[in-house]
Amino acid sequence: MVSGRPVLGSPGEGSAMHCFDCAKDKRVVVALAVCRHCGAAVCEQHARVAEVAAQRPAGLAPGVPVRATRLMTCGVCREPERPGGRVTHAT
Repeated sequence: MVSGRPVLGSPGEGSAMHCFDCAKDKRVVVALAVCRHCGAAVCEQHARVAEVAAQRPAGLAPGVPVRATRLMTCGVCREPERPGGRVTHAT
């Protein structure tokens, strides 16, 4: 709480976002991430985390590796990202 008011996302305060997949199973679980493709809120159980090398553009040359970064997806969007899969999202 800040100045007697609940902080957005504080567990137990009624303001936290809940996992979309758990809600389909009639369970209430606080979400820890948002899918980078579809925007669904996901809990620790349903989140899929991939580490990729972030690159900084270097003019016309290939990007310069900077550091590893995390990409969060839900289980539904993760499947098409695997080798041999295809990501098809409406724009």
